[in-house]
Amino acid sequence: GNITVAGDTNLGGTRNNHFALTGTISGSSLITKGSGTLYVENVDNSTFTGKWLLDTNSIYVANDLGFGAVPATPLADALTVDNVRIGSGDRANPGDLVIHANRGITMTHLLVLDPRAGGSITINSDINGSAPTAQYTADISKDNNSGAVIFNGAVNIDGKMTYNGGSVTVNGNLSTTEGFDVGSDVVTNFNSPIVNIGTGGTNGFHAWRGTTNIDIGSGSFADLELGDGGTQPHTVNHLGGDLGVSNDIRIGHWGGATCVYNISGGSVTQPDTV
Repeated sequence: GNITVAGDTNLGGTRNNHFALTGTISGSSLITKGSGTLYVENVDNSTFTGKWLLDTNSIYVANDLGFGAVPATPLADALTVDNVRIGSGDRANPGDLVIHANRGITMTHLLVLDPRAGGSITINSDINGSAPTAQYTADISKDNNSGAVIFNGAVNIDGKMTYNGGSVTVNGNLSTTEGFDVGSDVVTNFNSPIVNIGTGGTNGFHAWRGTTNIDIGSGSFADLELGDGGTQPHTVNHLGGDLGVSNDIRIGHWGGATCVYNISGGSVTQPDTV
């Protein structure tokens, strides 16, 4: 059935329960996703103009308008994320979720992206993340499947990014205080005007098995390690942009596999003190 939100509302049931919303949502109050898994399958809830608090467990959305009307101007906290998985599609199909540029995402804890096998999640809005206490960090990760994740907006988080399987493409500016970990069988594409990984000074770009393509304006990594974990071949194709690495560069870090760093454009530099 249809839901009219007349005050702050909790949707999504209790933990380990699944809840599918196939009717329309209208109203303007805050919706908090409950501790269960919520499927928003109506592809047009444009009569809803409120915000979402995505708190724990998972939400799967078939279309950006499932979140409601697109804000008229960029709204930084249209979606507030606090330890939740955002997935594409409905219960039956993975689908392709494209989040509008005006639907900003504010993180206070973990965000997991699940494009599902054969699906994709494209985020055109900016993502800003800062945990309220030192106990947590605002990390972004991707579920291990063949789906694709694309960031077109700027990403600025007090945390790290971790990816396994499929592909990850970063087209907007990127800044993480912690590292960027590429697990097994990932194609990573950095096309950012500016990319800064590991601004906290310790963890930078760490790659297991896969391929990374770098074509940036400029950037910095706290360190750069290929072949983490042993027997993990990784190839980097550096196509453009000047990249500074403030600490170690380790190509074939743990051995047991061939790791390659190809440079056809741009540069990689380290301080003389390293």
